[in-house]
Amino acid sequence: MKWHDSVRVKLIGFFFIVSIVFMITLLSVINILKHDALMHNASDEVNLATIQVLNNLQNNKYRVEEIVLALASVSRDFNHTVDQEKIIRNLLEANNSGLIISGGIWFAPYAIDSNREDLNYFFNREKDNSFTLVKDYLQNSPIHYRDTEYYVVASYLKKGEIYWTKVYQDPVTKKRYDHSSISYI
Repeated sequence: MKWHDSVRVKLIGFFFIVSIVFMITLLSVINILKHDALMHNASDEVNLATIQVLNNLQNNKYRVEEIVLALASVSRDFNHTVDQEKIIRNLLEANNSGLIISGGIWFAPYAIDSNREDLNYFFNREKDNSFTLVKDYLQNSPIHYRDTEYYVVASYLKKGEIYWTKVYQDPVTKKRYDHSSISYI
């Protein structure tokens, strides 16, 4: 009898083939489990990242709304204030995070000065992060501010209520942003 015909060699060959099939099956199962765990972890990571982004947006929204509320409170006593431009600029610059790229106060007709129908203080952030007053905004804008979404809606808001516009391009500064408005009355 030849060595390859012996029962011992046949059993070794049989167990060798069974061992290889077992190892391939085991590796396949581990690979599938690893892939499932990776997919589950990726899903958890995406959910966590989404929550963090939403939290950051909410925090930024609150920070901007605090400044809007401060601007509204300043506007109540505006006709009794000496240096209005400086006060508005300081409020806008107080949050130096870059969240605010422009801002100001748009008054109702004759609300501050009985001889002046249109009165606004609009500031634009410059490259050096300072705010400069846009003095000719009304002359350069094709839309009067009382006809804009942010002004019209704000005139119907309750005291302390804040409205956020959709993203739009400002006709004077040519910057895209959304706008938060509050009625100061």
